[in-house]
Amino acid sequence: MKAQKCSHFNIYSIPGRKGFPSILMLHGYGANSENLISISQILDPEKQFNWVFPQAPIPLEVPFL
Repeated sequence: MKAQKCSHFNIYSIPGRKGFPSILMLHGYGANSENLISISQILDPEKQFNWVFPQAPIPLEVPFL
């Protein structure tokens, strides 16, 4: 897995085989991109596809009740 900074985003990626498509995974509100990395391992165990996981720049603070 590679991590890089692009503008104000952190982007995690898992390179696949040359010539295969890329899959962009966007996390939902209250999650982060690291939550999705395990999905790539389940859906693509042969590591053929290129996976990209951008991290949203605004953190969510959950108040404890």
